[in-house]
Amino acid sequence: MEKFNSQSVEVLGLLKTTMVAAGYSRQSITSYMREIRYICAYYPDLSPGQWTDRHIIQYMDYLRTVHHASYSKCKMAAQSVAFFFRHVLKRPYDVPSKLYPRREHKLPHYLTKEEVLKLIENCRSAKQRAIVETFYGSGIRLEELRMLKLTDIESKNNRIFVHCGKGRKDRYTLLPKRLVETLRNYYRAQAQKPKSYLFEGQKPGEPLHSRSIQHSVVNGIPKCRFICKRA
Repeated sequence: MEKFNSQSVEVLGLLKTTMVAAGYSRQSITSYMREIRYICAYYPDLSPGQWTDRHIIQYMDYLRTVHHASYSKCKMAAQSVAFFFRHVLKRPYDVPSKLYPRREHKLPHYLTKEEVLKLIENCRSAKQRAIVETFYGSGIRLEELRMLKLTDIESKNNRIFVHCGKGRKDRYTLLPKRLVETLRNYYRAQAQKPKSYLFEGQKPGEPLHSRSIQHSVVNGIPKCRFICKRA
């Protein structure tokens, strides 16, 4: 169990309230809260108001030398700290760029067209198949797929309406004809029809959890027995 200074719980609550009021996404709030909570646990005998540049530098060094944190992890921690100092502690703070490790330039992993088809064919249920096909057929992001509603599927126009996607912007993405039929089969196969969201969890009217969506894709990979290649 994490040990916090008595004032840490109060300022963490203020951080959440500030981000909600500012219109930040649920994912951003969760990420920022997590990073600041880790620092609170790292300095259990200090209140956040007592943190100085030296404390932050020591913590960033700890992330890099002990946990071998990636560039993305260090950047997220730094951004969270900067926001926390400016908007919660009301103190200006800029994390020096030298505290970030050098960005690694690695080519992304990808699946070939044949491997994607094999992944789809190995789906165990109509719901799993619909999720996998929606990802690869439309190019939609995880959180965007999670928040898709039944009314966002425009089969007549062969497009999907994405509400508040990346950058909190609305947009349309492609809806292949093959995916239309897959989604129809999925809907027909559900004993309990979705009420609002395209993919709902155990609680009617609530979107499926992001981890459940990830598992729908990842669980099919071992059966396919292929190795992701680099672009």
